[in-house]
Amino acid sequence: MKGEEEIGSANLHTILREQKDKFAADFAVISDSGMVAKDQPTILYGLKGFTGLEITLKGPDNDLHSGLYGGAIKNPAMAMADLLMTMKDKEEVIQVEGFYDHVEPLTYDERELIKNAPSEDYSVSTGAPETVSEKGYTAKEHTMARPTLEINGLYSGYQGEGTKTIIPSTATAKLTCRLVPGQDPEQIQDLLVKHLEKHVPKGVELMIKREALSAKAYKVDPNHTLIKKAAESLTETFGKEAVYVRMGGSIPVVEWIDASYGIPVVLLGFGTSDDRLHSPNESFPVAHFEKGMKTLVYFWKKIKEDQKNSSLTVYLQGYKMYLNHSLLIMEE
Repeated sequence: MKGEEEIGSANLHTILREQKDKFAADFAVISDSGMVAKDQPTILYGLKGFTGLEITLKGPDNDLHSGLYGGAIKNPAMAMADLLMTMKDKEEVIQVEGFYDHVEPLTYDERELIKNAPSEDYSVSTGAPETVSEKGYTAKEHTMARPTLEINGLYSGYQGEGTKTIIPSTATAKLTCRLVPGQDPEQIQDLLVKHLEKHVPKGVELMIKREALSAKAYKVDPNHTLIKKAAESLTETFGKEAVYVRMGGSIPVVEWIDASYGIPVVLLGFGTSDDRLHSPNESFPVAHFEKGMKTLVYFWKKIKEDQKNSSLTVYLQGYKMYLNHSLLIMEE
């Protein structure tokens, strides 16, 4: 199946809800995730949830001359900077009241799994001069298993070459939160709105647009039999032991499948940190297509061996060519 992730998966969500019986299955397999390092097989046992807002601060009806009105009229761009600074402190701790109330704490075992996974060299992969992380957590723990709040877009005033001495009429920010188990997207949206309304500076009007697409976080027991079979399959393909991690990204359909069918979702992904996700020149290694198909063949065989006396219905989403090729290889 094609998941339509980049456009909100509206049709898939509707089909899963309205034609539930047609997709009854024992488990689901999704190949839409990645590996912590090139050629390091990775079992992904958790995903973050997602929610967001678009905030606009309106000041004057139109852009004003900064010499004639500066100091008398509130600058929406400055007001936006002040407002956003109330949401997170310098230690990366989110200051929205109630934001962490229902967050499931990281267990010792999970922190050990994350610690033992290969560490990405962020300076090489991103070009950023240094890393930051929430107080009390490593950067790896923060990205994989702690909630975040990020500004994804920020614009106001004159954007052209040179200078235009104005007070802009509006300022807009787009922000999203990546959520962890225990957090409800709609409740988090409500908390964000309440915080913004409480802290909006004087002299500007606050307008909020809620992000329609949201998803809860997902986590499966890393000791589940299917997860262990997936890890064994990866090891056979790559020749080394798989590591277990959670991912900072979101795949909304995973939570929908979990909510609708109550079945485990196996995340068998083969992307790398060099793929430039959501950026120009996004790519995927050709060699990993082949390794992905081999892994899935091993996985199906292990499931078949384990379930000789029962038939399994399998739901596959992601690199849709895998299933067809896997079945052909198995037949041969």
